[in-house]
Amino acid sequence: MTIEDFLALGAKHNIPRNDLPQDVCRRLQDLQGHILVGHGRRHCKIAQLRFGPDDDAVTCFIRSSVAPRVWSAWDVLNPAKRVASGDVFVGFYVSARGRRRLGWPAHRDSAFEEGMFTRSRQLGDREQDWELEAHPDCMLICAADDPEAASACLEAILECAGEAILPTSARQCVSGATLPKHREAFGFRDGISQPRFFTPEPRGDTKLDAARVAAWEQSASPLRTVLLPEPGTPDACGSYLVFRRLRQNKALFDERYGADAECAAKLVGRYKNGAPLIDTPPTAHADLPANAFDYSKDPNGERCPLSAHVRKVHPRTGGARIVRRGMPYREKNEVGLLFMCWQSSLVDQYERIQQWANSQHQGGPDQLLGNSRRGRIRSEYVTMTGGDYFFAPSIQRLKTPSFPHLGATQHRR
Repeated sequence: MTIEDFLALGAKHNIPRNDLPQDVCRRLQDLQGHILVGHGRRHCKIAQLRFGPDDDAVTCFIRSSVAPRVWSAWDVLNPAKRVASGDVFVGFYVSARGRRRLGWPAHRDSAFEEGMFTRSRQLGDREQDWELEAHPDCMLICAADDPEAASACLEAILECAGEAILPTSARQCVSGATLPKHREAFGFRDGISQPRFFTPEPRGDTKLDAARVAAWEQSASPLRTVLLPEPGTPDACGSYLVFRRLRQNKALFDERYGADAECAAKLVGRYKNGAPLIDTPPTAHADLPANAFDYSKDPNGERCPLSAHVRKVHPRTGGARIVRRGMPYREKNEVGLLFMCWQSSLVDQYERIQQWANSQHQGGPDQLLGNSRRGRIRSEYVTMTGGDYFFAPSIQRLKTPSFPHLGATQHRR
């Protein structure tokens, strides 16, 4: 199976999770986890890190301390891995700055090469809101059902880093934790509408199983939605990661909409239980909110406003799709979302969606998180406080992180 054959899988193809072809298994063993299928843990620790000055220490750290711990896509699908690893998922992602430092080949995606901070204006972000490291080299995520296990795993990896990681960056970690019933901080069910790549497993409930299959058929997508060939690594692929820490003004949201479920739904485009606003009356299933719908019967936004969040970012008439893997966070009196999403093109997928959310066209900016490029319109409910663009290298690249024929030092900027 060639890379192109692999990337074509997914859309209108039956990819059973329990009976995968050998060629597919081999490629999943080289692809990092949490992309095609989420890691499924309730807690995570995330560190954006800067490499130290010693090139050999950096490559040794990646090869010896990171690569053996990183989960593949196959590991995420394999229950035995949970026992063998102590149930702590590990992912490792590298920014364009980090790839240049390592001497890895450049990418064609201009957004990735420039980095999120440089493209703040295109995204509607304000540099003065940035609180996290603006130019990290890499990002490390440890996730587990036990928050102490996730923290211990991250600390153990960083203890092995030595001079490979600047100590000041290692102190800047963020923690995430899922909320009950898959909710985000404003109380809405999250992660409902997603591109899907594997056929769902039966759960013994005939009605629910039929609904889950119908939902899969409606959202089935080719693997190339999120995967692309890895530059410089023959016969391997990876994915671009967007990481953004989004602070949510829950107090203001609850003050304005806490007692008015209908107005809150018009802002978001779904009711808090996940039922789409376009449904009258709402018909969300307790385990599977309705997702096979469009806005063809509401072209002017009379039922669901054109600027409602879910309609603005996913109008259901084609367009860009991303795979979201975010998690809520709480720090002291602050709540928000550790937004993460995967795609095969930052320019054509994530940035196009964000710019459309900020756009004055089709009903105006996204009511929940839209920001104009010149700052005239700012979201009152969501503030971006840091993040960057990363790439998930293949497992084989992490095991051989140096490019001796290029030389890491000559690619520094």
